[in-house]
Amino acid sequence: MGPCTLCKVKMHASWRSKVRANDVVVPSVFCGFVVRAENGQTVLAGAGNLNAVQDALCPEAEACLAAPTATMSRGMSNIVFELDSPNK
Repeated sequence: MGPCTLCKVKMHASWRSKVRANDVVVPSVFCGFVVRAENGQTVLAGAGNLNAVQDALCPEAEACLAAPTATMSRGMSNIVFELDSPNK
């Protein structure tokens, strides 16, 4: 069994456009998740940046894929997932 009997996973993504030389717009995209035990203690976290995305929903989807994979590979099975995206 994993480190908690009920784990709560919060997933988040951010998207910010940067303007570089020659007026080229390049998105700066990050996604991640935090897993907490019943007492609020952090038991696992993951984050990363993405280079090629279509829109702001893509990093949210990446976080939705990464969090269950990471938790299940560590034996966590009783998990509640939370998103802050209005695009659920």
